[in-house]
Amino acid sequence: MGVFTEYCEAAMRSVCVERRDDGLWYAFIPPCEGVWAAELTREQALHLLREVLEEWVGLGWWSHTPLPPINRATLAPG
Repeated sequence: MGVFTEYCEAAMRSVCVERRDDGLWYAFIPPCEGVWAAELTREQALHLLREVLEEWVGLGWWSHTPLPPINRATLAPG
């Protein structure tokens, strides 16, 4: 497993999911500012959250932005 995948897996283990009053499932990763998804089902929210996370990590890597350590997983910008 590569460091990108390890980092994303660690982040997905930190996911918080809650059902909102409007019926949507809201999923987010507290250490990853701006990484969230809201969908009709829990599964859809988690799937979209994974996509958002991967794009967020890729953008951080590309732009040399420091990414927060998550559960001892780190990913230094490229």
